[in-house]
Amino acid sequence: TGYVGIGETSPDTPVHVKIQGEPPAAGMMILEANASTHPGSRQLRIMPPTNSANGFIDYRGGNLLIKDDNSETMRFASNGNIVIGHSTVESSIYAITPRLQIEGTNASTSAMSIVRNTESASPPYFVLTKTRGGVNGSEVIVQDDDWLGHIVFSGADGTDRASQGGSIACRVDGTPGTGDMPGRLEFYTTQDG
Repeated sequence: TGYVGIGETSPDTPVHVKIQGEPPAAGMMILEANASTHPGSRQLRIMPPTNSANGFIDYRGGNLLIKDDNSETMRFASNGNIVIGHSTVESSIYAITPRLQIEGTNASTSAMSIVRNTESASPPYFVLTKTRGGVNGSEVIVQDDDWLGHIVFSGADGTDRASQGGSIACRVDGTPGTGDMPGRLEFYTTQDG
């Protein structure tokens, strides 16, 4: 059939790798090249039969890149940030460097959608949560006037993207306790000048 089996005598795909027990710590497959003479060789190329376009998974400089016909569409940066439509995460309001950034040149490439498909009245959710803990997974209780979430609207002013036009914030409005989180919504706008 032209199929290759590694650890498998009856391969189901063109390349079928089977490991008995736990896979090795180094991984199932290694793509390695000399970084100075073949910097682009650590790519996994996905090619359709017509060879009209190619998909690439590329690792370089500590970043994992997803490419469509050699144009970058998504980047998993070495610091854990995810960028869609650009090669670097841009800091914006309050000098925050976001964990996820979507950047585009029209409505479709600059949008995000959350859809729930269930036969009920229940909605999809977008949840912002605040704790006073200093580690991930913490449940340390918040306090009166703490900011629970902040949605900021900013624009480029010719220098950077840090100019805030308006925002909506939710803050604790009282003493929270188990099953009790009093809150208030605050709306902000920026005047001209």
